[in-house]
Amino acid sequence: MSTLREFPARLSHAMDRAGKTPAQLTEETGVSRSALFRYLRGEGLPSAIGLARIASCLRVSADWLLFGKSPPI
Repeated sequence: MSTLREFPARLSHAMDRAGKTPAQLTEETGVSRSALFRYLRGEGLPSAIGLARIASCLRVSADWLLFGKSPPI
């Protein structure tokens, strides 16, 4: 599977695991609501800075979010 197809599932899983709502994630990361929902629908990927902020907030690695290659923590 491609990164773009797998990313939304990993992002959603990480949000659930961290107990973060979309509103909380956007507020804590500075990623816009519209961008976050695009990511969750598989319509794009975050910038490097956005990815780093999301991964940090959700306490997962950016590599895991993008590629599923390393453990989520």
